[in-house]
Amino acid sequence: MIDVKLENQEWKTYIDSRRAGRYDAARAGWSADYNQATTFGNYFLSNSSNNTAKYANPEYDKAMAESYAATDAEGRAKAYAKAEEILAKDYGIVPIFNYVNPRLVKPYVKGYSGKDPQDHIYLRNLYIIKH
Repeated sequence: MIDVKLENQEWKTYIDSRRAGRYDAARAGWSADYNQATTFGNYFLSNSSNNTAKYANPEYDKAMAESYAATDAEGRAKAYAKAEEILAKDYGIVPIFNYVNPRLVKPYVKGYSGKDPQDHIYLRNLYIIKH
């Protein structure tokens, strides 16, 4: 059995507590703001201001640096995979859920890609084909 004391805080206090590391466990979320693995990978760099988990591993930082230096997609993917493996082995975080945004799009609605990292849908791109 694990005893847990929940502490509800106002948003500013919560953010300050996370940045200062005044917690044993905290809920946090992150969503991609661009379509590249670094949008998540940079979060866990030792020197990242977003790294409120205080995770630090020089090997992870090195793998991410290799991704920046890669000159092609294959090299980046290899470096990202290495960084991800290190993070998973270290349990730098423990994800408890993932965001999903299911969409049901009629087959005659075109222009919807579903690939925007922030899940934006621009109506100007949608059109109806004859059906």
